[in-house]
Amino acid sequence: MSDETALPRQRLRPLLFGGALVVAAILGAVGVRTFGTSQPTATTPRPTRPIVQIVRQEQALPDLSAVIDRICPAVAAIIPAGTELPLPATAGEAAPAVSYSADGWLVALASSLPKPPLEAVFGDGTRVSLGEIRTDPVSGLAILKADRSAALTAAFADQQFAKVGQYAIALQTAAGRGCSATTAMIASDFLADGGANAGYIRLDPTAGLAGPGTPLFNANGQMLAITAPSDRAVTAIPGAIAGTVVDELIRNSPSPTVPFGLRAIDYEGALADRLGDVRAGAGVAFVAVGSVAAKAGLQAGDIITSVDGQPVSSASELGRAFDGADGPLALTVQRDGEQRRLALALPPAKHRV
Repeated sequence: MSDETALPRQRLRPLLFGGALVVAAILGAVGVRTFGTSQPTATTPRPTRPIVQIVRQEQALPDLSAVIDRICPAVAAIIPAGTELPLPATAGEAAPAVSYSADGWLVALASSLPKPPLEAVFGDGTRVSLGEIRTDPVSGLAILKADRSAALTAAFADQQFAKVGQYAIALQTAAGRGCSATTAMIASDFLADGGANAGYIRLDPTAGLAGPGTPLFNANGQMLAITAPSDRAVTAIPGAIAGTVVDELIRNSPSPTVPFGLRAIDYEGALADRLGDVRAGAGVAFVAVGSVAAKAGLQAGDIITSVDGQPVSSASELGRAFDGADGPLALTVQRDGEQRRLALALPPAKHRV
């Protein structure tokens, strides 16, 4: 090869090498764009998390107006016959009551009743005359017979005792002008408050509650209890006791335990556990002050497990054991998990049924 031919080739090599570098750079850029991970630029929108707005929802208080409207016609005020309506706000002779049976029996508290003759005015304005009155000397409850059948009645709730912390609605009527309502919480019962002669529930707050004999309802419109006079603020007779007493009064067949000054029921559920894991026996619900039972030392909450050595498994069995008694009775009583023996004398002849 001549020198003339070699010289152009030597000059061409740097050009070819530079061109190859340019091509390689272009191919590299294309490969990065195609197969590499792109990096966000200042103008690239970044993904954002959605904004979640937390709204605190206030729990609404229950609207009990429908329940009150439904049961108000069963709530009554017992007044002296011939009293003009509406009753003044200061009327002290009106006694709270509630219609209980379709054949016209009303439930009230004996100590709050005005002197006969009497009438009842219901929450819907119905006015009826009242006739026969029957009372229970142990609990103080009374029933009164209306001269016509009832259009609406109220039933006791199917439970032994209302629970502490539960709310109750006290209803009363201003003599046929609708019903007024007051709510109260069940603050305690006779076990939590200590020894007492009656099985009761205590209400709080006490301000604004109607007088003795006022029915207390739950949110379903069933009666939880009936208020009663007490030295322990506002208390009430639980439905389990009141219902038993009222049914006996309607049948006109008082329990054989009544002349002895006590009222027995069957304790069940959580209350029975608190009384010492009751398996059998008759629970003492009421002890009349100054009665034979009180003098023997019986208290509300006692469980009578035997009479004269014979086991007792229920309140009905206790009644049969008392029926026809012709001498003192030896009682075995469970109290605070311990067994006690008490002697129960016969009631005076005038109190015997």
